[in-house]
Amino acid sequence: MPVKFCKECNNMLYPMEDRTYLHETGERRMLYACRNCSHREVAEDLGVPVYRNVVTSNNRGKFLQMYDVWLDPTLRRTRSTQCSQCGNREAVYFMGPVGRNDTAIVLYFVCTNCKHQWSTADEQN
Repeated sequence: MPVKFCKECNNMLYPMEDRTYLHETGERRMLYACRNCSHREVAEDLGVPVYRNVVTSNNRGKFLQMYDVWLDPTLRRTRSTQCSQCGNREAVYFMGPVGRNDTAIVLYFVCTNCKHQWSTADEQN
């Protein structure tokens, strides 16, 4: 899942459906579009997944499998935590709900070195 960048303003490109092409031809086509400027380009690499989200369940509830999340330049990074697997001090993180309880929030971390995943819910147990 490669990250693509705008040739005009160097911001990240996001996948979107080309609805104009769909109305004109009746066929679907995917574009990469910049959210900062009007630059768009046709997606040529359709054999590569754009996004993959896998949710698995265990006895503690649901957990997200995060693929290539450490490459996402839009996620926040921290150096105030340490990976228990490799000792690296840099990780990307984001917030999400705790299991079925939508009112509680947990921070999910992914090590930028070994890709180990942990959460603040793991530290509380």
